[in-house]
Amino acid sequence: MTTAPLCRVCRKSEWVACYREEAPEKAICVECCATAEHDDGEAGHVFTYDRAERDRVCDHCGQFARNTDYYDHWDEP
Repeated sequence: MTTAPLCRVCRKSEWVACYREEAPEKAICVECCATAEHDDGEAGHVFTYDRAERDRVCDHCGQFARNTDYYDHWDEP
């Protein structure tokens, strides 16, 4: 069993849902991602639609859009 890396903002691992194995130092938890600035210059969640999940998923933390304040079900593709 592998443990998740620490969040780069709050340094906790309990809310790190996903991360890139090639860059664990960029891991961010779902709570910090909502307000943090990322290495690509974006701030907050950046969602991409995932057909398998049938929802938008944050590119940085893996949070589903439906679990955030950003969610607007009328804006689905």
